[in-house]
Amino acid sequence: MKRNPRLDYGYYPFYYIGPMDDTIRLKVAVNSHGDTEKIPERVLRKLDQVTIIVDTSIKLTHVNIFYRYLENGTKQPDSIVKSAAYAILLKNNSDSTLYLGNFNHLRSMVMQYQNELGEWKDAEKAAFTYAPCLTSAIDILVGPKQILVAKLIRYEGDFSPLCRLKLMNFDQTCYSNTFHFKLDKSIINQTRF
Repeated sequence: MKRNPRLDYGYYPFYYIGPMDDTIRLKVAVNSHGDTEKIPERVLRKLDQVTIIVDTSIKLTHVNIFYRYLENGTKQPDSIVKSAAYAILLKNNSDSTLYLGNFNHLRSMVMQYQNELGEWKDAEKAAFTYAPCLTSAIDILVGPKQILVAKLIRYEGDFSPLCRLKLMNFDQTCYSNTFHFKLDKSIINQTRF
């Protein structure tokens, strides 16, 4: 699958929130709607105790199921698209709860690439800039000493710059480790950001 350079918003679906165990089973992506939790009064606002690691040695698959709606109002699977992905491990090292927004993907995360001048540039916009209806959207809460496992979907591109992920939360920013990732060169010719 080739990344569409016009795809402006980052999409990092998460599959697990909980303790760091020897074995973690990733099933389907967390449902975007359903029971919402009460946000605790003590919420981590500084990201200095949060680590983000993109592990390119962990090869995952991201599955998109597209549905069609029948005349009787029911939906039926129409097609399934599987994409290669890497693991994103986000760890809350603090003794407070980390609140990361709503829905089932990291809406405040974007990928950055390093240009020829060594400057870090955003390759996309954060999904939180698009605010759909929040009715029954779940809250993303990573408890103290818990981890979140998400997926970085891999795409085909014509160059492989040094990249990193940038997480924004309140007025704080946290960066992942650096890694090489294929992007479309047309991204660097756009002045969207």
